[in-house]
Parts: sequence; C-alpha cells; structure tokens
Amino acid sequence: MDAQSIKYSCISLQIKLLSLSLLFSVLATAQNVDTDSSKVHFSITKLGKHVVEGDFRGMTGTVVFNGKDLTSIDVCIKPETINSGNKRRDAHLKNEDYFDVKNYPSICFQSDSIVSVGDSVTAVGKMTMLDSTRNESIAIWYSQDLVKGYLELDRFLYDLGEEGNYKIGRMVKLEIYCVLKQEE
Repeated sequence: MDAQSIKYSCISLQIKLLSLSLLFSVLATAQNVDTDSSKVHFSITKLGKHVVEGDFRGMTGTVVFNGKDLTSIDVCIKPETINSGNKRRDAHLKNEDYFDVKNYPSICFQSDSIVSVGDSVTAVGKMTMLDSTRNESIAIWYSQDLVKGYLELDRFLYDLGEEGNYKIGRMVKLEIYCVLKQEE
C-alpha cells in the first residue's frame, strides 16, 4: 500500500469515527426533572414502633438516556421543603441539629455508573448531604418519563441528628419519584 492509499484510509477511518461519535451524541438525551411533580418520600421509626413519614420536594436536575437505556442521574432536593405533617417537627428537622438548611440548602446524588444485571438496575454514585459525600447505590426502575428509586440510608454516616439519640431510628427508607419533563 502506497502513502496516498494509507492517507485516504486514515481519512476514511476518521470520518467513520466522527460519524459514530455524532450518532451516539444524538442518541443520548438529557431530560430535565419536573420539579413540581417529583419528590423523595421518607420513612423512619420513632421509639422503635411508630413510623414517621414525609416528603421532600424541590427536586432539580437531569437524567440522561442513550436510546431506551438510562445512562446517568444528577439530581438535588431541597431539605427546606421537608413535610412530615407536623410543622413543629419539620422546623426542628430544618435546624442545625439535623439538615441545617441555612448552611446546606441541597442534598444531591450524582451517578458514576448505571449497572444492569438481568431485570435489576442500580445507580451507583455519590450522595452529598450536609458536609459529607459518600458512595451510595440506589435500586432503580424507569421508563422514558419516570425514574423511581429505593434506598435505605444510615443517617449516622451523614451526621444527621445526634448519634446517641435512639428515639429516632438509624436507618431511613427513601423512595424517589423523579418525574421527567416531556419535550414539547
């Protein structure tokens, strides 16, 4: 093969790689979170037998699909939106003993990877709450307009409330409902 043929082969290969790159970037679609419709529902035991439940709202962020496959999640909620149905409790949870919303206005999750094994999907990434960032895995179910997740979180790992306070359970169950905005 002479120099001219090698040059044309290299140019042809570059054009094919560029075309594939453009094709994959077109297939990857970022969808914004519908802030008004999305929430994180929590439940935690109180005194070992009662369950306290509530919601966080104010979710923002993006979810990226490559075709029908979920490829990344980057979302935040505002802890100031906590609603457990008890205004006094909610005010206490917003102060520096728990969420310290004045200094930490967001709780965020950013996936590093989406792992699929059979029918189960897990988002693996970093959760940032207060001044702690930790690796977490969230079980995920999704369609093109909804991403649902489930996670049990150890609140002590994030310094959320006093560790010696066993009136409130250690583990918090989180159900995530991330509704995606539809393109108009």
